[in-house]
Amino acid sequence: MITQELIELRVRLSWTQEHLAQELGVSRSTVARWESGQRPIPPMAAMALSWLLVNMELVLEEQGPPSPGA
Repeated sequence: MITQELIELRVRLSWTQEHLAQELGVSRSTVARWESGQRPIPPMAAMALSWLLVNMELVLEEQGPPSPGA
């Protein structure tokens, strides 16, 4: 389900709902509603979100796993 994937990716990036909201130009409550399934993600926001998260995933892959104790 897209809502669970959104939560997992946001948490993996160590982003708050507020941070993600700022990146997308929406309110924190909008992100919370998307994550809870109370509101569908509009197509344009879904496109921006997928672009942003895919690019952040690529950055994380390049960095590799965190070092022990980090």
